[in-house]
Amino acid sequence: MKLIEDCGFEPYDNGNLENSWTQQPNSAGYCCDYTCEELKKVKEKSKQTKESVKENRSRVLKNFETLTGGNFSHENVIKVNRENNI
Repeated sequence: MKLIEDCGFEPYDNGNLENSWTQQPNSAGYCCDYTCEELKKVKEKSKQTKESVKENRSRVLKNFETLTGGNFSHENVIKVNRENNI
């Protein structure tokens, strides 16, 4: 945690290795530019399971161009992720 702080970030302990799926692409909060407090709230409210994250990843990746409308700006990608990674 200290190393993360020393790098200028706010650390967030998301659990043990068994729960590492909660940090995988298209899991709740992934690539959404939340503050640490916002991320904690999103993770607490999330009903995702290991299986639903895999399904979400497949759905989002297949449809990413459509979901973004072809606009891959940082702001739009974050918007799409916040809408889908819950």
